Amino acid sequence: MASNHPKSAWRILYGLLAFLSAMIVCLGVYSQVISDQTSNRVFSETGPFEQASPILWLALGALVVALAQRLDAITLSTLVVCAACAAREWDLHKAFTGYSVVNPGFYITSEFPIHHQLIGGALVALLAASSGVLLWHAWRVWPRGRQPVAPWIWALGIAGVMLVGTKL
Repeated sequence: MASNHPKSAWRILYGLLAFLSAMIVCLGVYSQVISDQTSNRVFSETGPFEQASPILWLALGALVVALAQRLDAITLSTLVVCAACAAREWDLHKAFTGYSVVNPGFYITSEFPIHHQLIGGALVALLAASSGVLLWHAWRVWPRGRQPVAPWIWALGIAGVMLVGTKL
């Protein structure tokens, strides 16, 4: 069982940051040593990094549940966001309709059946509500004054930055 002790949470966060830092250094070195053809194959849509990404999102959701040791609104919201990120990596946001249900253009045209738009809209609303729960909770517990920031807030922020940064 995971410990809810604050020092344990910080150790996990520092471990994740050290792992990410090591991966960045390794990828930088790797990119300088391999040929462009190999690099394109490894980092393509069908390459190992792209294939591992959804599995890692699901593992992050499982890790959150294991560390939280409870299923409350925050944990469930985190699971929804992680599952949505995994689904996005697997291109499931386009699988149902052939067009991205997270794209506003999907909803402003009669090109797609209304039942597809309603289902896609419900999924996007669930994702937005889950993200809202996480942001609201982060705002509520954000330290005022000189209190330290909780590790989970840093982890959530790092994950958010990584998600946006890897899609640019």
